[in-house]
Amino acid sequence: PKPEFCNKVSLVHNVSGPNEQCAMNHKGVYCYGCVQDYVLSSSGCEKCTEDEKTHHQSRMVWFVVVMVVLFLLGIFKITCGAGVFEDTKCSRVLLCENREG
Repeated sequence: PKPEFCNKVSLVHNVSGPNEQCAMNHKGVYCYGCVQDYVLSSSGCEKCTEDEKTHHQSRMVWFVVVMVVLFLLGIFKITCGAGVFEDTKCSRVLLCENREG
């Protein structure tokens, strides 16, 4: 652990309140975690700006949207491949059989 992440006052291991051994805004194993609204940098836990929070939240939303779309496409491909939608255009689209020629 980095000594600067630990509370300088606490020299004894505190099992009942391990986060009390951490420096301000630090928590967790070896004090490497940060409390809410803080992010770990090389110098310790620093408060996130509103711009950073907004940017992170928008990236998370896009990640979830992409994962849902990929999941639904996978389900669509599995159900079509299993013949669930045999009488529709589904199987032709997946097998590229909709080409004229």
